Amino acid sequence: MHGERNTLARRARRMITKTGRVLTLFLELAIGLALVLAALLVGPLPAMPQPGVAGDFLIRNVAIVDVSSGAVIPGRDIVIRDGRIDSISAGTTCTGQDDLLVVDGTGKFAIPGLWDMHFHSLNISLKQGSESTFSGIA
Repeated sequence: MHGERNTLARRARRMITKTGRVLTLFLELAIGLALVLAALLVGPLPAMPQPGVAGDFLIRNVAIVDVSSGAVIPGRDIVIRDGRIDSISAGTTCTGQDDLLVVDGTGKFAIPGLWDMHFHSLNISLKQGSESTFSGIA
């Protein structure tokens, strides 16, 4: 009986030790994640145009996707005036645009004509097995 008590006590100590290690690991991971998130939030963000903000913009060094050919043309500058694309030029040729708000397009893509393509089907009915009819787009 005395031996059983010692065995149970040892098992309980091991279980508490394992639980403590798991909790310590969880706490370390949580602190690490919090530090990474804090570092991401502290870093400077580029000034981006806000919806509804009037003005003219220059998007520098953006890659243009030609929707006709599917080619990607890197290193282009896009000038936007009065909400419309005014010009697209090679990055080094766009000068004399001091009145424009400059946006860094490095690593970004411009796809002319792309808009929100997501929709909600209002009516789905199955006809003749696997055929589906989608009526209405919202």
